[in-house]
Amino acid sequence: MKVETTENKKISEKEAEKTEKSIDIPVASRTKRIIAALIDLTIGIGLALLAYAFMLKRIAITGTKIRWILLRALLPFLPAVYFLLKDSLSGKSFGKLILSLTTINVENKKPCDLTDSLLRNSLLAIVAIPILGWIAFSVFSVLIAVQIIMGRTKRIGDDFAKTMVIDDRNLEFL
Repeated sequence: MKVETTENKKISEKEAEKTEKSIDIPVASRTKRIIAALIDLTIGIGLALLAYAFMLKRIAITGTKIRWILLRALLPFLPAVYFLLKDSLSGKSFGKLILSLTTINVENKKPCDLTDSLLRNSLLAIVAIPILGWIAFSVFSVLIAVQIIMGRTKRIGDDFAKTMVIDDRNLEFL
Protein backbone atom coordinates (compact mmCIF):
# COMPACT_ATOMS: atom_id res chain seq x y z
CA MET A 1 0.00 0.00 0.00
CA LYS A 2 1.39 3.37 -1.05
CA VAL A 3 0.87 6.36 1.22
CA GLU A 4 0.94 9.75 -0.50
CA THR A 5 1.93 12.67 1.60
CA THR A 6 1.11 16.27 0.77
CA GLU A 7 4.78 16.77 0.01
CA ASN A 8 4.69 13.99 -2.62
CA LYS A 9 1.54 15.51 -4.13
CA LYS A 10 3.22 18.92 -4.39
CA ILE A 11 6.23 17.39 -6.10
CA SER A 12 4.11 15.40 -8.56
CA GLU A 13 1.98 18.49 -9.33
CA LYS A 14 5.13 20.49 -10.05
CA GLU A 15 6.44 17.70 -12.29
CA ALA A 16 3.13 17.59 -14.14
CA GLU A 17 3.26 21.35 -14.69
CA LYS A 18 6.83 21.10 -15.99
CA THR A 19 5.98 18.35 -18.46
CA GLU A 20 2.84 20.20 -19.53
CA LYS A 21 4.81 23.42 -20.13
CA SER A 22 7.84 21.76 -21.67
CA ILE A 23 6.30 20.24 -24.76
CA ASP A 24 9.21 19.26 -26.93
CA ILE A 25 9.33 22.06 -29.51
CA PRO A 26 11.75 21.43 -32.37
CA VAL A 27 14.33 24.20 -32.53
CA ALA A 28 15.40 25.76 -35.85
CA SER A 29 18.53 24.45 -37.52
CA ARG A 30 21.88 25.94 -36.58
CA THR A 31 22.63 26.92 -40.15
CA LYS A 32 19.41 28.89 -40.56
CA ARG A 33 19.86 30.59 -37.19
CA ILE A 34 23.42 31.66 -38.01
CA ILE A 35 22.50 32.94 -41.47
CA ALA A 36 19.56 34.91 -40.00
CA ALA A 37 21.88 36.35 -37.33
CA LEU A 38 24.41 37.34 -40.00
CA ILE A 39 21.67 39.11 -42.00
CA ASP A 40 20.56 41.00 -38.89
CA LEU A 41 24.16 41.79 -37.98
CA THR A 42 24.75 43.15 -41.48
CA ILE A 43 21.68 45.38 -41.18
CA GLY A 44 22.76 46.64 -37.76
CA ILE A 45 26.31 47.36 -38.89
CA GLY A 46 24.95 49.01 -42.03
CA LEU A 47 22.76 51.28 -39.90
CA ALA A 48 25.76 52.16 -37.73
CA LEU A 49 27.95 52.94 -40.73
CA LEU A 50 25.16 54.97 -42.32
CA ALA A 51 24.66 56.95 -39.11
CA TYR A 52 28.36 57.71 -38.70
CA ALA A 53 28.87 58.50 -42.38
CA PHE A 54 25.91 60.87 -42.20
CA MET A 55 27.39 62.59 -39.15
CA LEU A 56 30.88 62.84 -40.62
CA LYS A 57 29.70 64.20 -43.96
CA ARG A 58 27.49 66.72 -42.20
CA ILE A 59 24.93 66.66 -44.95
CA ALA A 60 23.20 69.98 -45.16
CA ILE A 61 20.06 69.94 -43.13
CA THR A 62 17.64 72.77 -43.35
CA GLY A 63 16.87 74.10 -39.95
CA THR A 64 18.63 75.23 -36.87
CA LYS A 65 21.90 74.15 -35.33
CA ILE A 66 19.90 72.59 -32.49
CA ARG A 67 18.21 70.24 -34.96
CA TRP A 68 21.64 69.12 -36.22
CA ILE A 69 22.92 68.56 -32.66
CA LEU A 70 19.81 66.55 -31.79
CA LEU A 71 20.15 64.43 -34.92
CA ARG A 72 23.84 63.87 -34.22
CA ALA A 73 23.02 62.75 -30.67
CA LEU A 74 20.28 60.32 -31.77
CA LEU A 75 21.83 58.69 -34.86
CA PRO A 76 24.28 56.44 -32.97
CA PHE A 77 21.30 54.84 -31.21
CA LEU A 78 19.76 53.70 -34.50
CA PRO A 79 21.53 50.30 -34.60
CA ALA A 80 20.85 49.77 -30.89
CA VAL A 81 17.14 50.38 -31.44
CA TYR A 82 17.19 47.92 -34.35
CA PHE A 83 18.88 45.23 -32.24
CA LEU A 84 16.50 45.79 -29.32
CA LEU A 85 13.32 45.67 -31.39
CA LYS A 86 14.31 43.30 -34.18
CA ASP A 87 12.20 40.35 -32.95
CA SER A 88 9.21 42.33 -31.73
CA LEU A 89 7.04 42.06 -34.85
CA SER A 90 5.47 38.61 -34.50
CA GLY A 91 8.82 37.12 -33.52
CA LYS A 92 10.53 38.02 -36.78
CA SER A 93 13.60 40.04 -37.61
CA PHE A 94 14.56 40.65 -41.24
CA GLY A 95 16.91 37.67 -41.15
CA LYS A 96 14.26 35.42 -39.63
CA LEU A 97 11.67 36.67 -42.12
CA ILE A 98 13.92 35.76 -45.06
CA LEU A 99 14.71 32.29 -43.65
CA SER A 100 11.19 31.48 -42.36
CA LEU A 101 12.09 31.45 -38.67
CA THR A 102 10.14 32.77 -35.70
CA THR A 103 11.15 33.59 -32.14
CA ILE A 104 8.55 32.27 -29.71
CA ASN A 105 7.98 32.62 -26.00
CA VAL A 106 8.22 29.05 -24.64
CA GLU A 107 5.88 29.73 -21.73
CA ASN A 108 2.86 31.00 -23.65
CA LYS A 109 3.81 29.34 -26.98
CA LYS A 110 3.23 32.57 -28.90
CA PRO A 111 5.52 34.65 -31.13
CA CYS A 112 7.92 37.00 -29.38
CA ASP A 113 6.45 40.40 -28.48
CA LEU A 114 8.01 43.75 -27.57
CA THR A 115 8.89 42.76 -23.99
CA ASP A 116 10.40 39.46 -25.08
CA SER A 117 12.44 41.21 -27.77
CA LEU A 118 13.75 43.81 -25.31
CA LEU A 119 14.79 41.12 -22.82
CA ARG A 120 16.20 38.80 -25.47
CA ASN A 121 18.30 41.42 -27.23
CA SER A 122 19.28 43.77 -24.39
CA LEU A 123 22.94 42.70 -24.45
CA LEU A 124 23.21 43.69 -28.12
CA ALA A 125 22.01 47.26 -27.48
CA ILE A 126 25.42 48.01 -26.00
CA VAL A 127 26.47 48.79 -29.59
CA ALA A 128 25.25 52.37 -28.99
CA ILE A 129 28.23 53.06 -26.73
CA PRO A 130 31.23 54.11 -28.85
CA ILE A 131 34.39 52.00 -28.75
CA LEU A 132 33.84 50.01 -25.49
CA GLY A 133 30.29 49.18 -26.54
CA TRP A 134 31.52 48.08 -29.96
CA ILE A 135 34.09 45.79 -28.35
CA ALA A 136 31.50 44.34 -25.94
CA PHE A 137 29.03 43.94 -28.83
CA SER A 138 31.66 42.02 -30.81
CA VAL A 139 32.36 39.75 -27.84
CA PHE A 140 28.63 39.08 -27.28
CA SER A 141 28.10 38.40 -31.00
CA VAL A 142 30.94 35.88 -31.07
CA LEU A 143 29.64 34.27 -27.87
CA ILE A 144 26.15 33.94 -29.37
CA ALA A 145 27.59 32.45 -32.58
CA VAL A 146 29.64 29.94 -30.58
CA GLN A 147 26.57 28.94 -28.58
CA ILE A 148 24.62 28.29 -31.77
CA ILE A 149 27.51 26.44 -33.48
CA MET A 150 28.01 24.24 -30.41
CA GLY A 151 24.40 23.12 -30.75
CA ARG A 152 22.88 24.98 -27.83
CA THR A 153 19.16 25.41 -28.52
CA LYS A 154 19.01 28.75 -26.74
CA ARG A 155 21.41 31.67 -26.60
CA ILE A 156 22.05 33.95 -23.60
CA GLY A 157 19.15 36.29 -24.35
CA ASP A 158 16.75 33.38 -24.82
CA ASP A 159 17.37 32.33 -21.23
CA PHE A 160 16.47 35.81 -19.97
CA ALA A 161 13.32 36.14 -22.08
CA LYS A 162 12.30 32.46 -22.04
CA THR A 163 12.26 32.36 -25.82
CA MET A 164 13.59 30.15 -28.59
CA VAL A 165 13.84 30.25 -32.38
CA ILE A 166 11.82 27.73 -34.36
CA ASP A 167 11.22 27.04 -38.03
CA ASP A 168 7.92 28.42 -39.33
CA ARG A 169 6.89 24.89 -40.35
CA ASN A 170 6.75 24.05 -36.63
CA LEU A 171 4.41 26.92 -35.74
CA GLU A 172 1.41 24.68 -36.32
CA PHE A 173 3.01 22.20 -33.91
CA LEU A 174 2.29 24.69 -31.12
